[in-house]
Amino acid sequence: MKYDIHTKQSFNDTGTLGVLLFLGAPILAALGYLWLISELHSFRPSLVGPAMIFIAAGMGSLGGTVCMLIGRETFATAYPKKEA
Repeated sequence: MKYDIHTKQSFNDTGTLGVLLFLGAPILAALGYLWLISELHSFRPSLVGPAMIFIAAGMGSLGGTVCMLIGRETFATAYPKKEA
């Protein structure tokens, strides 16, 4: 007897958080880069703020990848195949 197997994959809440972190981290890094450029053109640059933004963006990107891997749900259904 043969079977048709249909699978569906989706994200739960952890996976959705991972997607948001993974997509939001480059945007945050771009804002940190703009802040860094403006600080470098000032009289007394303070690089602590942009550095913290870069660290947060890097950790968000890595954490988002892990959350996307953990937060996947797979549903499989098997149906008997009709024989012709």
